[in-house]
Amino acid sequence: MQSYSVHDYLLPRGVGGAFVAAWVTPSGARWQGDHLYVIHDAVPNPADMIMCATMVRDDVLCLVNNQTGNTKLITWPHRSESEHALTTRVEAAGNKSLGTFDDAAFDYFISINKHKHVVTVLEMCGEQHTALVSLCAHGIDGKLGVVWTEELLRIVNTIAGIEAPEHLHMTLGFQPFIELNLEHQQEREQFAWESFVDQSI
Repeated sequence: MQSYSVHDYLLPRGVGGAFVAAWVTPSGARWQGDHLYVIHDAVPNPADMIMCATMVRDDVLCLVNNQTGNTKLITWPHRSESEHALTTRVEAAGNKSLGTFDDAAFDYFISINKHKHVVTVLEMCGEQHTALVSLCAHGIDGKLGVVWTEELLRIVNTIAGIEAPEHLHMTLGFQPFIELNLEHQQEREQFAWESFVDQSI
């Protein structure tokens, strides 16, 4: 749904927006992990990428968006919770979510291609680096750098299994976490610094 709503503005029809999930088991409920959605062109341009993170902290859904600079916070009062306690909980959750965003520490990186219906979910396990992508945080509030590998660019631009895909054909892929060695991490961090930070100073 996210992919189709990116290509065609479907919010007035009730399609799109933020999604959040939870597991309910005999031992209790658990919120989903932290997701970073990245909406991009076929060749990602840092200036045009839309990033939106969905995180839950203390039963507060936190939406951090790099385009608006605002954090949306959605929750409900706990039983017998005072208005002051509710406000304090929400403010603390917002600060925690901003810290996670600025540290680029997500459980999942979700690529949404604006030109083809390709959605690719990468397992990050809270790390900044995987074999396919690196998220680079350099202490600039609300700004993250993304280092895309050639293999990831191929994946996010491929409608799998169809020789001549049509406009509405879609691929949803999942890439498990693959650790990146320290040497390559340092190379990507240097590249990210030169690409994203030096140019902004």
